[in-house]
Amino acid sequence: MLGTVLSIDPGLRKCGCALWSPDGTLQRAWTARARGSGRGPAAWVRMVNAIKLSPDISVLVIEQMQVYKDRKTNADDLLELTGVLGALSWRFKGANLVGYKPAEWKKQTPKKVVHERLKSRLSPEELKSVEKKATHDAWDAIGIGAYYFRKKGTEKWQLRRSTKR
Repeated sequence: MLGTVLSIDPGLRKCGCALWSPDGTLQRAWTARARGSGRGPAAWVRMVNAIKLSPDISVLVIEQMQVYKDRKTNADDLLELTGVLGALSWRFKGANLVGYKPAEWKKQTPKKVVHERLKSRLSPEELKSVEKKATHDAWDAIGIGAYYFRKKGTEKWQLRRSTKR
């Protein structure tokens, strides 16, 4: 049986996090922040340790890094994020790992539009579970988790078809 799902929008200094029940109900969403300015393994571990959860997660859903042809991307920054991803994979090593690229889960839709759509799907209780100081990263983590549940066939997260003709 599927257990707790954790979806993450990874970063070197902050990660958006969303914790879900097996039925696709949002339990908690927040932005985990790591202190310090270094890079490399010590920074990766600090970031992962800032996500204060038991490692008993059944599924870890992570946004994968993506290089865009039309944007200038610093390869060092992407490599740093892969270090965070590796540290997350190690921390939650008992979890089934799932990854989605941004183009998969949100296409080219602007963040603000994606976040408003997500808010419209959440119950009042779920909206209360989003910490007040949560940044856009937490909303991206919610979006990544919602996409995972949509792919699994969870009714709440299925795309709505327009009835306009």
